[in-house]
Amino acid sequence: MANILDSIKQFIFYLDNHSFLRYLLVAAILIILLSMFLIRYTKSRKTSTLDELDMDMSAIAGEDMIATELDLAKAYIEMKQSEIAKKMLKNVLKKGNSSQKQQALNLIDTL
Repeated sequence: MANILDSIKQFIFYLDNHSFLRYLLVAAILIILLSMFLIRYTKSRKTSTLDELDMDMSAIAGEDMIATELDLAKAYIEMKQSEIAKKMLKNVLKKGNSSQKQQALNLIDTL
């Protein structure tokens, strides 16, 4: 343990004598923190988009919500938005009739 503390003290002393390295270390820490923030922000944006999609689905769908969801999933597959398409197809598998479920399974196999 004393060895580790001595190494840390030597490193801090070295940074005090070399201001460039101190600034470089601070910059690296800031870049890491910024990267972590951006990763969290991006993940939260994807989640909120999927939640908004669920809320708006009934307004778009009209009478047959599952058929519309299946059509939208096909459109998302064409647009290479597989994450949203998978979520919709899983909902079709839960709530659709046998024909819709079979179509959903076929589309999931293509992803």
